[in-house]
Amino acid sequence: MRAAFAILSCAMLCGCVQPPKRNPAPASVSIPEAWSIPAAAGAVADRWWEQFGSAELNQIVVETLERNFDLQAAAARVEAAEEEARIAGAALIPTVDATFDAARAQRAFVGLPIPGAPGGVLKSRATSYGVGLVSSWELDLWGRIRAGKQAALAEFQA
Repeated sequence: MRAAFAILSCAMLCGCVQPPKRNPAPASVSIPEAWSIPAAAGAVADRWWEQFGSAELNQIVVETLERNFDLQAAAARVEAAEEEARIAGAALIPTVDATFDAARAQRAFVGLPIPGAPGGVLKSRATSYGVGLVSSWELDLWGRIRAGKQAALAEFQA
């Protein structure tokens, strides 16, 4: 009995554990103080980036133009991750649902002949209407919803 209680207590306490917080290191990028290029009169050239005289820049721009669809797909993934983060946060707020219904029923009392009823069958009709309002809110006692929101936000930021 004690062993079962110890195992049950341990299992319940494991539900209280939250994932460790991650603090990613900031990216180290060297940025020059200023850029300069002589002002050119007239229209901008089609391959304007070649004016910088950087083979690395030329390669990057050519790759970017070739993989433009990859960039659009990546942008769509970023947008989807942002929406997932927003959806994950929606579970923290209460929900309200409203309903409306209407029903009409007709019953025929068959079995006993009723004098004066059309066709000898007595019928009754009933119409009913209903309105409902339901509100619910999940208490995030163990942090499951907050952790899910933080995970979705981290996925979006990645």
